[in-house]
Amino acid sequence: MIDPTADTPDSPRWIRSGALVLGPIAAVAVYFWLGQSSLDHAGRATVALGILMAIWWISEAIPIEATSLVPMALFPLLGVLNMKEACAPYADPVVFFFMGGMLIGAAMEKWGLPRRFALAVLSRLGGNPFMLVGGIILASGVISMWVNNTSTAVMMLPITVSLSAFVAKHAGADEAKGVRNFGACLVLGVAYAANIGGMGTLFGSSPNLVLTSQLDKALAQPLSFVQYARIGMPVVLVLLPLTWVTLIVLYPPRLREIPGLKALVRTERALLGGLKAGEIAVMIVFGLAMVAWVLQEPLNGWIHAWRGMEGKPAKVVTEAEVAVLAALALFLIPVSLKRHEFALDWKTGGKIPWGILLLFGGGMSLAEALRVNGVNEFIGSSFSAIGNMHPLLVLGLVTMTLIAITEVASNTAAASTFIPIAVVVAPAVGVHPFLLATAVSLAASSGFALPIGTPPNALAYATGRVGMGRFVRAGILVDILAGIVITVVLYYGNGVLFALPAIAK
Repeated sequence: MIDPTADTPDSPRWIRSGALVLGPIAAVAVYFWLGQSSLDHAGRATVALGILMAIWWISEAIPIEATSLVPMALFPLLGVLNMKEACAPYADPVVFFFMGGMLIGAAMEKWGLPRRFALAVLSRLGGNPFMLVGGIILASGVISMWVNNTSTAVMMLPITVSLSAFVAKHAGADEAKGVRNFGACLVLGVAYAANIGGMGTLFGSSPNLVLTSQLDKALAQPLSFVQYARIGMPVVLVLLPLTWVTLIVLYPPRLREIPGLKALVRTERALLGGLKAGEIAVMIVFGLAMVAWVLQEPLNGWIHAWRGMEGKPAKVVTEAEVAVLAALALFLIPVSLKRHEFALDWKTGGKIPWGILLLFGGGMSLAEALRVNGVNEFIGSSFSAIGNMHPLLVLGLVTMTLIAITEVASNTAAASTFIPIAVVVAPAVGVHPFLLATAVSLAASSGFALPIGTPPNALAYATGRVGMGRFVRAGILVDILAGIVITVVLYYGNGVLFALPAIAK
C-alpha cells in the first residue's frame, strides 16, 4: 500500500500512462456493456465512473487526491447525483474526525512525545538484542496507533540505526552475521510495526475511517472508537508478537549482551531534557479526548439531562466532535505567553496530509451513488452463485487478495474501492457485511513484502541495513501471518471479543 501523502507516485510510469487512457475506455465500455442489464442510465453511469476511479486510484494515473474529485466533477454532469448530493459526503463527520486526529498527532510530533516514549521503553530492556528488537517493535506499534505511520518510521529509524551502529562497533569479529541480522530485525521491525499499529485504533490508519464511513452509509451502522478497538486491538496484540518471533527466528541476532547499549539510550533520553510545557499540554488534552471517546454514552446522557430534554439522548458527543474540540483546544493552550507560543500552531498543523480528506469524500460520494442508483443490489445479486462457499474461506480469500493488491496500490484507494463492494456482496456469499468489509479494511493496512509497499517499508530499505532478498522473505511470511490473524480474529472473535452490529432495516 502506498501512503497517499507521499510526494511522488510509486507505480511505474508506463503503468500510470497506460491507466490514464485505459480508465476512460473501460468506463465507456462498461456503460454500454450494461445496456441490457436492469440498471437505468444513472446506475450504468455510476458503475462506469466507479470503474474509472478504481483504475486511476490503484494505478495512480493522476494524483489519487485528484481522482477523488471525479464525483463532484462528473456525477452532476452525467445525472448520477446532483451537485449538493455529490458534495455532501466530503463534509461527512468522519472526515473531520480524521482531521482532528491528525492535528493531535501533529502536536505530539512537534513536542517529541513519540520519541520520548520509545526511548523510555528501550531504557528498560538492557542490552539483550532479542529484547531490544521486541522493544523497538512494541514502541513503533504503540506510537503508530496515534501518529501517522510514515512519521512513526521517520522518528524510530534513526534510533535503530544508532543502536545497530553501536553494536557493530563493539561486537567481536565472530559476530558479523549476528550484527547484520540485528540491523535487519531492527529496521524491518520498525516498518512492520508501524503498519500493524495503525490497525489498532479508528484513526490509526486511513482504511479504518473508510470502513466506518462506508458502514454508516450502507448499513446506517458506523463504528465507534471503542467498537473498532475491540476488533483492531486483538489483531495488533497477536500480530506484533508474531512479527517479532518471525524476525528473530528468520534473522537471529545472536550477539553477546553489550551493557553499553543501555547507556546509549540513556544518553539519547538526556538530550531530550525534562518534560516540556507543550508535552504536558498535549498529554492532558489527548488523555481527556480518550476518556470522552470511551465514555460517549454516559456523557451524552449527562448533557441530555443537563439540558432538561426528554426522550432518547441526542448524540452530541461523537468521535468527530471530540477530535475537533481537542484539536481546537491545542491551538488555544499557551505554553509560553512571552513567545506567544501554543501547544499547536498552524505552521505545524498545516502540514498534515489534507489530500487524504478528499480521498474520504470521494469514496463516500461514490458509495452514496452506488446506494441511491440501485447498483448495490445489482452487484450483490451477481455474486449469489458462490453463496455456498464457507464463510471462513470467503474471509480468507478476500483478506489475502487485498493484501496482495495493497502491496502495489494505495491503502486508502484499495479500501475506498473494495469496502463498498464487500458490503453489498457479503449477503450473497453468506458472510455478514460487517465482517467482510472489516476484512478488507484490515487487509488494506497490510503489505509487508516489498519496499514500495508502504512508506515505512521504503524508509527501512533506504537505511541499507536489509537487502531486497531478506526484505521479501520476511515480508511474505508476515503477509501470510497477517492474513491468517485477520481471518481468524474476525471469524472466531465474534461473540468473544466483539458482537456483530445489527443491520438497520
